[in-house]
Amino acid sequence: KCDKMLVLANAFNCPREMGEAIQVLASVKVILEDFEALWNVDKEVRVLMEMATEMLWSDLDPSGLDGLGTSVLKKAKKCPLETATSDAYRGLQEFARNFFIVCPLVASFKRPSFKDRHWKELWAIAIPDDSPPDYVRTNFKYPDQNPEFLIFEFFNFLALHKHAALVEALILKAECEMNHEMIVDAIEKRWAGIQFKPAEEDVEDPNAKQLSKEAQRKARAKAAKKSYLLPILTLTDSDFEKLRNDQVALMDILKSSFGRYHGISQTWISRLESISTVVSLAKDNRESSAFLYPLFTKSEEVQCSLPK
Repeated sequence: KCDKMLVLANAFNCPREMGEAIQVLASVKVILEDFEALWNVDKEVRVLMEMATEMLWSDLDPSGLDGLGTSVLKKAKKCPLETATSDAYRGLQEFARNFFIVCPLVASFKRPSFKDRHWKELWAIAIPDDSPPDYVRTNFKYPDQNPEFLIFEFFNFLALHKHAALVEALILKAECEMNHEMIVDAIEKRWAGIQFKPAEEDVEDPNAKQLSKEAQRKARAKAAKKSYLLPILTLTDSDFEKLRNDQVALMDILKSSFGRYHGISQTWISRLESISTVVSLAKDNRESSAFLYPLFTKSEEVQCSLPK
């Protein structure tokens, strides 16, 4: 129609009057093209959202969900900047950002560290007034107990993007508690089956005759000293090193701000300190015996002063 009107304007020799109208219509055309591109992006995002909405918890691939959030955000950024002042543009960008935030949070709930107690804490964070709609309160089960659980049917309701910082802290708490649990379990298994072994006895060197006289003298002196050592039970060097490492690991748990395993860690610290003390005292007593025994049994001065 604009072209027809321009022909008529030329016929009546008044094309100048059509100039402003042509510019307005050209700008409108550009705006319509930009918004058409915006709607096309919105359609692509909706297709991805339909995929997510139909996703079951049992079929969830955490890495795939992260990729889905990234795809939605990238598609939203394809919108023409000329539409940035519109409500449609702002709404689509906000939706994409929120979806991008929620996806890694939901993927983290799939980790084995996220227990039932953490689901309860998540519920308390997202619904602090403890008044969810009847449908959710009646039908919700923990995902592992409900294979037909639709992921975003529940998480859209919780609006996790509004509580992202608190949810991330909860996920970190779950990871740390699982790490603490693994450390404590390993310590319990290790020290439940620990064995104390007799201190190593001296074995005569078959090559002693080939040594020099000075070396033979030192070897005899060393053997004489060790012959007076008391036979005691002790830990091997590797077990003693494990003892020190376990004590450090337990102290690190006590320093953590997550206190679920503080009590059991303190108990095991006390137990390991007792083991360490006993081993150290036994070692000191053994060394003392090596010094005192020959003094009282071989020294002529001591023998003379002892009663017969």
